[in-house]
Amino acid sequence: MPELPEVETIRRYLCSCLVDRCISSVRLARKDLRFPFPARFCERLAGARITALKRRGKYLAIFCVKDDTSFIWLVHLGMSGRLLWFSEGADGLGIDHRHVCADMVCGGALCYDDVRRFGFMDLCAGTDMDNDCERLRHLGIEPLSNRFNGRWLWEEVSKKSKSSKNSGGKAIKDILMDQRYVAGLGNIYVTECLWDAMVHPMRKIHDLTLDECEQIVKGVRKVLRLAIDAGGSSLRDYRQGDGSLGYFQLMLRAYARAGKECLRVGCDGTINKITIGGRSSFFCSKLKT
Repeated sequence: MPELPEVETIRRYLCSCLVDRCISSVRLARKDLRFPFPARFCERLAGARITALKRRGKYLAIFCVKDDTSFIWLVHLGMSGRLLWFSEGADGLGIDHRHVCADMVCGGALCYDDVRRFGFMDLCAGTDMDNDCERLRHLGIEPLSNRFNGRWLWEEVSKKSKSSKNSGGKAIKDILMDQRYVAGLGNIYVTECLWDAMVHPMRKIHDLTLDECEQIVKGVRKVLRLAIDAGGSSLRDYRQGDGSLGYFQLMLRAYARAGKECLRVGCDGTINKITIGGRSSFFCSKLKT
């Protein structure tokens, strides 16, 4: 599933292609993706001007104005969704899993391809992502924001985890992947962040020290920034907005490296694999729970 770096990479590329452009028409190959398209989806988008593109967690928010009314075109890529820009326009709707094409005034088209169709789209009245988009209201802190810091993780998250009947004793990996705490992280990047911070993924959140929490935050920021600079990870279906591959998968230090040597300088450990919350987890054999 595309995570924060992939969505951010797409957002940055599409900004230069879409901002201040007007949508002339929208074409659909089907009535639904993971969920049905909103009522009058094509009609509501046709004639709108795109004013900005923002990201919230793993969601892309395309800000639009039509007839002096502002709204947000919300896109989630699911497991295999691709948003691709074609400067000369695009055909092939309904072929090779192309489900949506938004044609622009003066040429060009934004198309959505999705093999598995776990992605979805929504239209939200207003300009406040967190309040006006129901699907975003539950999301936690952005991991690249100033609010995400070691003390917050050590005090607030640990306290909530320890006192909650449902999440008491939760592993740090589960906490970081829980979108209600931290928005945008998934299995690949949490694995890499914890390897960088030298913290076992099964460590309980309320057993971590403040110093360890600060190291985790540093690891998260470092890995996400490297991944964004690398254009994300193209392990399966993901492509950047121009169709090119990301290459952060060439820089992975733990994910999918079970049985191989640990790449940390001076470490003679190997990468182990376990399952946490139904997800494959990779970590250095020298780390302790």
